[in-house]
Amino acid sequence: MFKTLKIIATFSIIISLIIVISSFLVPAITTSYFIKIITWLAFIALISHFIEAIIAFIYTYNKADNPLRLAIYTFFTGTLGLREIWNNYRKTPNS
Repeated sequence: MFKTLKIIATFSIIISLIIVISSFLVPAITTSYFIKIITWLAFIALISHFIEAIIAFIYTYNKADNPLRLAIYTFFTGTLGLREIWNNYRKTPNS
């Protein structure tokens, strides 16, 4: 179940990246009110995933070999990835 949700989350964040980048490159796309709302929702999703990636990086900084890789993983999977990291590294003592 979680694997399917992580795949859906990854595809949705990639689509959000495409929407935001295309709205910056071609501003004429956002003339419609509906497209503006979709662009803002995609931007909010990107910011929230970025905050989750920062949290994952800070949390695993002393606990993992490569916290940047885990932060990128959390950026693309969102809260599910953060929960997985939390469960995997919760019992690991600090270095």
